[in-house]
Amino acid sequence: YGRHGSRSDLGSQYYPYLDSVLTARQATIGLTAQEDSLLRLTRRVNALYDGMDRRLFPLGQQEQAAIAKRMSARFPSVFKRGGEARAISSVIPRCILSMTAITNALSALHPNIKWYFDSGEQFQKYIYSTGPREMTVPAVQHWSDSVLNIDQITYEERCAYQTAVYAPLFGIPADPYYFLPAEKVKILEAEMTIHYCLNFGNTYYGRMHFPYSQVGLNEIIQRADNIIAGKENTILDLRFGHDNPILNLVSLMGIKGVGSPIAQEDISTQWPGWKYLCMGSNLQLIFYRNAANDVLVKVLYNEKECHIEGLTPIQNYYYRWANVRTAWLHTHRFASYNVRYVNPKNG
Repeated sequence: YGRHGSRSDLGSQYYPYLDSVLTARQATIGLTAQEDSLLRLTRRVNALYDGMDRRLFPLGQQEQAAIAKRMSARFPSVFKRGGEARAISSVIPRCILSMTAITNALSALHPNIKWYFDSGEQFQKYIYSTGPREMTVPAVQHWSDSVLNIDQITYEERCAYQTAVYAPLFGIPADPYYFLPAEKVKILEAEMTIHYCLNFGNTYYGRMHFPYSQVGLNEIIQRADNIIAGKENTILDLRFGHDNPILNLVSLMGIKGVGSPIAQEDISTQWPGWKYLCMGSNLQLIFYRNAANDVLVKVLYNEKECHIEGLTPIQNYYYRWANVRTAWLHTHRFASYNVRYVNPKNG
């Protein structure tokens, strides 16, 4: 399961507003050097943004192709004889384009792969959905705002931050620390980290979304069962989706690190969102059969080997699939984790 590559932001919310505010200030009291630089940056970014929210960048396509090449080099035995491969995408264009980038790269390296592609509303149930946002987002936002004292951030500062953060993805060098005080940049960074982890990670609120992610986890298990039983000759089974679903899925699965239980007051200091939920984040399950005919599985998250909460590998990062399968079909085990919870109404 992979998140789409780098994309544009909701520029319609930021760039025109920032342009108008700075232009008006320029006509009255003038601009500082930083403000003048920000105005020119905003206009350059807005022109490239071209009114298209969350559009996949060429960089995003390059990221996906690079993932495919590394996958091929790391697991050559998967591809050496060819076979059938499935690729299913969210209906959102940036995911379809990400799927195209990876599969084109793999096809160039391995023309003997026979692809099956699909996309549609039925797949959205587990590729896109994590349940109603109203279950958790308002409460998380309230708690985050109070802890971070978010009222000290003006809307102009928020727009400046978003513009500077996304400019490099358009190929324009920029640094939010040049335009904003360091303490405000850190607040805005922490706000995003808390939003993702507390809403969709292995937290009090994130676990409310687990029943929706269980649909996708059950699909993974069913697909693995069919392939292991020899019912089909599938060598690759790929899904292309979004940030919230992959984070909630790996949290449900108990992938150590990104999906480990965490107390909400520890998120901003102990959960590196830039590392755990970057553009192109991906979960890989690699299956093996050993000499004893045991089926083993190794988990990679963002191409790094990971352990699984509550389970013991037989060696290094290799787990018996039977044990992993049983654990993932009984994910209520997470309820026993002793994770502190701070009621947002109490700060």
